[in-house]
This record gives sequence, C-alpha cells and structure tokens, in this order.
Amino acid sequence: MSSLRIVLSLFYFLLATSANAALHLDCYQHADGALTVHADQEYVDPYFANRALISAYQLGLEIKPVARSWIDWLLAHQSADGRFARYCLDDKQHWQRCAPADADDAMLALWQQLLYIVSARDALDGPWHRSVQRAQQQLDRLYDSRRGIFLVSQTQRYGLLMDNVEIFDALHTIAQQQQQIGATSLAHATARRATKLQKAINRVFWRNDVQAYAVSTHADEHEKLYPQIVAQVYPWLFAMPTPINTQLAYQHWRARYAERWLSFKEDKYPWGLVAAAAAKLGDGATAQRWFLHATTLRQSKRWNILEEAIYQALANKYALPIELDCNRGRS
Repeated sequence: MSSLRIVLSLFYFLLATSANAALHLDCYQHADGALTVHADQEYVDPYFANRALISAYQLGLEIKPVARSWIDWLLAHQSADGRFARYCLDDKQHWQRCAPADADDAMLALWQQLLYIVSARDALDGPWHRSVQRAQQQLDRLYDSRRGIFLVSQTQRYGLLMDNVEIFDALHTIAQQQQQIGATSLAHATARRATKLQKAINRVFWRNDVQAYAVSTHADEHEKLYPQIVAQVYPWLFAMPTPINTQLAYQHWRARYAERWLSFKEDKYPWGLVAAAAAKLGDGATAQRWFLHATTLRQSKRWNILEEAIYQALANKYALPIELDCNRGRS
C-alpha cells in the first residue's frame, strides 16, 4: 500500500469515527442531489434513500449535507397528489418515472419524518410544509379505520407489519420534533396517533399462539428470512411496545435465527437493519459480527445505499476501521 493510500485510509477512518461523523454517500449521490439504490448507478427508489438517511441519523451520524441536496431533488419530483415513484435516467440524462413506488404508505410516512428531522428546531414552511401536507393527505387515504392500520396503496389493499411499524416510528419522531419547535398541541395529537397505531398493530398482527407477528393481513406465513424472520425485528428496532418483553424476545430470536441471517445466503441483501436493531438493544457483539461479515459485500451488487448507511453508522458507533473511498472496485 502506498504512503498516500495509508494516509488517506487513516484520514477516512478518523473521519468516520469522529464524535460528529457525517454520512458520506458520494458513491450514491449524483450532482443534482439524486440518491441511487446502488453505487454509481442510475436508478432511484426514494424509499431506500429515505430509510438510509433516517437509519443513519438514528444511529448517530450527521445526515444534513447529504439530506438537503436529496430533499431538494425529491421535492421537484413529488407528484401533485403527494405521492412518489421510482426514477431512471433516460438517454438524455433526464430523470423519468420508470415504476410506481413499491409501497406508498411507508414512503409517504418516511418522507415526512425525514423533513422533520432535517428541519430540526425550525418549523416547516414553504415547499417543505406544502410537501408534508400533500404527503399526509395521501397517507390519510390509506388508513383503514376499521382495523386502525395503514394499507400499502390504493391498489394494494392490505396491511404490512413492517410498513405500519415504520409509520409508527415516523409519527413518534414527528411528535418529538413538533414538541421541540413549540407546537405542543400538534405534538400531543401526533403522539396520540402513534399510540393508537401501536395498539392497532399489536391487535391486528400479533399471534399469541406462536408468540410472533404476522407480516401481513393476508400473507403466506411460511417461515422465510424475508419477510417473516426479519419483520419480527422491526418493533424492537423502532422501540415499539410489544406484548412480550423486548429483551427476552430478542434473545430468543437471536438464538434461533442469527446464524441464518449472518450467513447471507437466504436473501439478496444482508439486512443491516437487523444489526441496527442489535446495536440499539445493546448487543454490540452481534452488530459488529454483521459489520465484519458484510465488509466483503461492499464490493458486490448485493450492497445498497441502506446497507452502506448502516455500515458507516456502526463503524462510527464502535470505532471500527472503514474506508470511504468511492473508487473501490465493484463486481
């Protein structure tokens, strides 16, 4: 290794493990602010970008420099009705809609959550406020008042555990941010919505006979890593109250499923969100095992922006060596 490369590696390590470390997504962010799912690619799924930014923030990284450029880009691509799509670059290097959003409910909630996080102690105004209003109006249309949960989209009329837990987390975060800016009445109303949703999630999805959650209101319940096994982690990841003790449930999950998850053989992606949950529950050993196992995948097509964000956040949390070099090869 050359002297220059040693110096650069040390610099990136110190940068990544500093107290106020920032998330670096140069490999994923285009000059116009767009954030792609995979490094050096031309495909944008806004859910992945929003989930990556929020996850990095929740694990302690500074996200504003990356997030503000992304927000400016996505504001310009939000539909008039408040929804989002997935986007591809055309032959003229213009971003075009190339697919609908995978799930409108989670996407609309995470977008609002991100705007509130990045606005920090400032009240939302102007384009950000109008964008949140449009997104909320569309999300309200997906609310199933009979069951008290949100449905995936206008065409996919069923509810998903993972989406609803993410919406719970978004509401909880938004309530905290509203409280910080002095919107006390609004914060209390949002917090009540979060609590109401949490109770509905447990009522609709919890299966007491197997001491686990169903992943959907209509899904095949065959045990697969995704969605069934990973979905159980979501309430713990987002600190949602559950019918059983979180630590005991997590320990049981880890004993039964951790090796399957860490083998990286059962799904395309390595599911760093499970490592994030381990970190939040104080299980640094498991979170660091994922980090070490996942390192080789950073040079593969199995890696995406969400895994990268969690990888950098765990490096910062546990002072682990990391390179932030966008020129690393990819196969």
